[in-house]
Amino acid sequence: MNSPLHKLKSSSKTRTTALHKAFLAAGLLSGAALSSIVFAAPASALSCSDPLNSTLSGLLANGPCTQGNWTFKLNSFSSFNSADSIQITLGGNSLSYTIANESSWVTAGNPHKINYTVTGDPVALAGRSLSQYTSAIGSSLIPLAGNAGSYAITSMNAPGTATSFLTGATSTSANTPYLSPGFLTDTFDATLLVTSGGVQSVQSTLNTSDAQTTVPGPLPLLGAGAAFGFSRRIRNRIKAAA
Repeated sequence: MNSPLHKLKSSSKTRTTALHKAFLAAGLLSGAALSSIVFAAPASALSCSDPLNSTLSGLLANGPCTQGNWTFKLNSFSSFNSADSIQITLGGNSLSYTIANESSWVTAGNPHKINYTVTGDPVALAGRSLSQYTSAIGSSLIPLAGNAGSYAITSMNAPGTATSFLTGATSTSANTPYLSPGFLTDTFDATLLVTSGGVQSVQSTLNTSDAQTTVPGPLPLLGAGAAFGFSRRIRNRIKAAA
């Protein structure tokens, strides 16, 4: 029997079901939209060997670049010419870069500076960590007799500065080890200072090695032994009280 009350309940139930379906559809749609936002793949970085990253200004404008198992990010540079070329190369478990100016850098009032961050892929380089970074300076395309300069690189994580020198016809290189390894990323400040003549190129290499494992020292071992003896005495007291 279809009483007015029965019709009212049936109508209310129909409206509730329709409303529930509407909310459910909206929820699914919003969830799909959210999924597309949260899980959208980021735009992949340009390769460091891409022609757009062949100059300091290009590398700075394009953001981090990838090369093999590494990401290189140029944070800033000053006094260097924006058109100076930069070449980043991968060699096994290391990464190198070379900055060159074909007409040479001549004596200037301000030091030439760059700041950059290098990060190794933690999956591809699993079990390895940074071991040392090097500094090298050269002047192969111009007369060497009156040239003098230095290229100093300081790391955020490793103490010390790797400084290479150019004096006349003699070019030296330097390296600084990481005394506390265990990481695959670091930020560097590098300063080229030309004191006379000109410098044609500067270079640095970042190396990795097998990560060192931590061996427990005597104090932790003694502490573990003392804790074991204490717990044994507590168990004996509990047994005696029982």
